[in-house]
Amino acid sequence: MNALRSANHRILVIRDPVERIFSLFTNKFVQRIGNVGIFNSYRLVTGKDPNTASFRDFVVDYVSRLGDVVLDPHVWPQHWHLCPVVYDCVVQLGELSEGMAEIFGNELARQFFHDKINPSQEFDVWADPEMFTRISTIYAEDIRMMESIELAQTHTSK
Repeated sequence: MNALRSANHRILVIRDPVERIFSLFTNKFVQRIGNVGIFNSYRLVTGKDPNTASFRDFVVDYVSRLGDVVLDPHVWPQHWHLCPVVYDCVVQLGELSEGMAEIFGNELARQFFHDKINPSQEFDVWADPEMFTRISTIYAEDIRMMESIELAQTHTSK
């Protein structure tokens, strides 16, 4: 913790919770990248085979259990991962390259932050209002955090 407090920059990268959960499902359940832990957790919590889970199954049967049972850390709200420090740089994931350019310069930002490592396919998760509402409710604290950060950034940029 001392190393974190004495760092030149404390960077927080945030992401819209609905996009984050859809990306998580896509990476772990569709593309099946690094999914052993979450598959084991899904099976344990739901009693169902993760290989046949739909996005709706994932949200309703698994993500909705957040706070009731221990779930895979990938599902935890973003604010659960924060350390008790002041973050001096807050960047939306979709603006990572631009945000890092302010700290490291354009050349390093382009080299290390421009290309997405494991981009998820595009999907209109908002087309299913029930899933959008359910995820937004589960991650309401993350949404409030993002809104307060955006409000603070708006006031400081004036």
